[in-house]
Amino acid sequence: MLTPALAAGKAGMKACPRCACGVASGAAECRYCGAQLGILADRMPGVTAVCCAGCGTVNHPSAKACFRCRAELAHACPRCGGAIRPTLAADCPACGLPRGHFLSHCVGMAEAEQRTRIEHLRSRERRGLTGLALVAAAGAAVLGLGALLAFLVDPGVGIMLMLASILPLAAALVLALGTRQDPQRRAGRR
Repeated sequence: MLTPALAAGKAGMKACPRCACGVASGAAECRYCGAQLGILADRMPGVTAVCCAGCGTVNHPSAKACFRCRAELAHACPRCGGAIRPTLAADCPACGLPRGHFLSHCVGMAEAEQRTRIEHLRSRERRGLTGLALVAAAGAAVLGLGALLAFLVDPGVGIMLMLASILPLAAALVLALGTRQDPQRRAGRR
């Protein structure tokens, strides 16, 4: 079983030093608490400032309230979005998500978003292949109709056109069969 730290590393995330929520490894700011992430004077990664969600003012990392608007510098719960006061070190008061599970919840959300993006791309691919199959079938039908009419006028030309209509018809058949395959089986071939 993966520990939360290993799962976060696998998903390309790390824990925010201020609110313990998941942050993309290269991110400059935590989207849950507004912490500006960077390299501190002792060359250790950490919080260099905190941005107020209300007025956008950049505050000192240890500030509990914004020095401009005096709003408390709360952060959002990754599950419900409820405000969590910076003085609380326990669970989310709205949904009860334990602070120790913030990172793993963010990792799970990131993985779910990735799966959704992959399924969306696969769906677009299937729709594109289906449209291409319809175009190829229409082309084959037009060539076949032209071949029938040409056969009535000149049998030699009609036979040549009939043979030419086989290629787009075969392409349409291959494309149509390709879109009906099980998406999981197709994904395994890649």
